[in-house]
Amino acid sequence: MATTTFATIRDNYYTLIAAITPTVRTTDGYVFRKPPRRSMLRDWALTVGTEAVFRKFEISRSGSAADQLPHFDSDALQRRERARVTVAYHTAVAFYGEDEIDEMDDVMRSDARQIRDVLFDTGNYVSGQNAAIVTILPPDRARRGVWFQEFDVDFIYNEAQSL
Repeated sequence: MATTTFATIRDNYYTLIAAITPTVRTTDGYVFRKPPRRSMLRDWALTVGTEAVFRKFEISRSGSAADQLPHFDSDALQRRERARVTVAYHTAVAFYGEDEIDEMDDVMRSDARQIRDVLFDTGNYVSGQNAAIVTILPPDRARRGVWFQEFDVDFIYNEAQSL
């Protein structure tokens, strides 16, 4: 039976999300990228607060692995582990167009659908991964200068064990 790890799954999705070609606000090379790794995305984005944060994203664990799911194999156990995908969007004046708030919302919603589709597509799973259950969370518009779109993703995968 194929096995994998959370880190392998996470790294795979970093690559896949970075490869998305956005369907809205596609000019000027604004694509999905990881932020500098000296700090968490939210901390970094709120400090920077400029165009530099646009479509920067991170994937982080947001819950511990569930206890072993029903599975009968002495070489592997099935895990369910939750991750949080966070994407930053700056709120600079005139960046999104004349109807800024509406257009910003359109960009975030379009991006959310594309990311959800990449995460959910079984063709994007690594060997040993059984599922990716995606929930698009409401946008976090509470902070001035930067808004965030988040996703909860439950990864179900087989993890090697030695008994």
